[in-house]
Amino acid sequence: PPEEADDMPAVKPWKEAAQSVSKTLLGISFLSAAGIAGLVSLVPAYGGGLLTSDPTVQQAVKPLAKYLWLGAFAWAPVAVGEGILLAQRKLGFLAIIYLLSTALLPPALFMIKVRKGSLSQVWLLFGLFQIFRGLCFTGRIWWGPYLMNKLFPKKSKLAVATETS
Repeated sequence: PPEEADDMPAVKPWKEAAQSVSKTLLGISFLSAAGIAGLVSLVPAYGGGLLTSDPTVQQAVKPLAKYLWLGAFAWAPVAVGEGILLAQRKLGFLAIIYLLSTALLPPALFMIKVRKGSLSQVWLLFGLFQIFRGLCFTGRIWWGPYLMNKLFPKKSKLAVATETS
C-alpha cells in the first residue's frame, strides 16, 4: 500500500526533497503575488483613466482596489498550492476544501444581494474566498506533515502487533 511506501527508508529523502521544493515554490508564489497584486491594484486606485474616460466610473472603481489586491494576492498561492496538492495526490483534502468553499460562497453572495449590499462587499467576499482556499492549501503543505504526525502518530509494526495479540 502507498502508506507503507512512505515509511520505506529509500522514499524518505525523496519526500523530504519534495516537501522542500513545495515550500520554496509557495514562498516564491507569495512574493510574486505581492508584487503583481500591488501593480494590478494601482490601476483602479490611481489609473482609472486607463479603464474608462467616465469620471463617475473612475471614482466608483477606486474603493475596489484593495479587494482586487486581496484576490490577486491570494491567486498565486492558491494555484501553486492546488498544483502541489494534486501532485501529492491529496485529492480527498482538495475535494473537501472545494466542496466547503463552493458550498459557502453562493449563500454568502445571496445574503449580500438580499441585504442590498455593495459591489465592494461582493469583491471582499471573492477575496476572502481566495484567502480561505489559500490558507487551507498552504497550511496543508507547510504544516500538514507536522500536524498529521502530532495528531495521528504512526505506530511501529511491533506496537501494532502487541496491541492486537
